[in-house]
Amino acid sequence: MSDELADFAATLRGDGGGALTGALRSVASEMEKFVEAADKAKASTAELQEMLAVFVGRQVRTFIGDFGVMLGALSEGLGSDSPAVAAAKNVLAIGEALRGFVADTKLAVEITGADP
Repeated sequence: MSDELADFAATLRGDGGGALTGALRSVASEMEKFVEAADKAKASTAELQEMLAVFVGRQVRTFIGDFGVMLGALSEGLGSDSPAVAAAKNVLAIGEALRGFVADTKLAVEITGADP
């Protein structure tokens, strides 16, 4: 709860951070809830901790990959309205859509036994 209070205070001060900060704060808040539930159930959180580390690494790599694009957009005075930034976001969205499509295809095959 103290992390949520600190995050809210940062938002009120206007230094709440960007997309990376928001994603990491959000997942940390969710993780805290699941860890509390696991502790109450006397369950291990090791797998959750590993998945969190993978998530954080992926988010940071994405940020680093997009850094140059955003820096260029800011230097051009376009910021997040830059066509390059929009293209980078579209590439990520296409990747997410593809992962979802593959997962749905696997599920359909598992349910029906048919090959789509």
